[in-house]
Amino acid sequence: PEAHKASDRAVAARHADMRVLFCHGLESGPGGFKPRALRSQGATVTAPDMAMSLWNPTKRNSVVLGLLSPRAMLTRWPSQWIGGALADSFEACVDVQRTALRDAGPAAFDVLIGSSWGGAVAAALIAEGAWTGPAVMLCPALSELRRHGAIEAIVDQIAALCPRSARHSA
Repeated sequence: PEAHKASDRAVAARHADMRVLFCHGLESGPGGFKPRALRSQGATVTAPDMAMSLWNPTKRNSVVLGLLSPRAMLTRWPSQWIGGALADSFEACVDVQRTALRDAGPAAFDVLIGSSWGGAVAAALIAEGAWTGPAVMLCPALSELRRHGAIEAIVDQIAALCPRSARHSA
């Protein structure tokens, strides 16, 4: 037990000055397990609330709220309602993280981490050049990006960040 405590202290000390911008998952938030775990290891974590949910209409970027929007209903064909609501929600979440990056300044974070829906948001930030530093994407919801035709651009941007030898050795 004492050895574990010493090991935990050593890990926390190594991460004490790591600054993380964390993009949470679909139904999660800034207080989710992953940001809390990173903080417990000594990282400084900024996790803006993307206010995203599939079904909760009280979340400002929820898909269901987008489906119920008169603007969406009047400007899209019924066959476009779900895809359009997802795209609107996704873009709103990217904007939340884009704003966090802009407001904090370019050197405010050491790493961008995104989980699931947040991983797709992180990939979009990389693809548009809003983030150019190290990134970790945990099970990114890239199928969402593929559905909107953005996956090719994101894959190309990520591949461009990798040295040629690293791409061929995997």
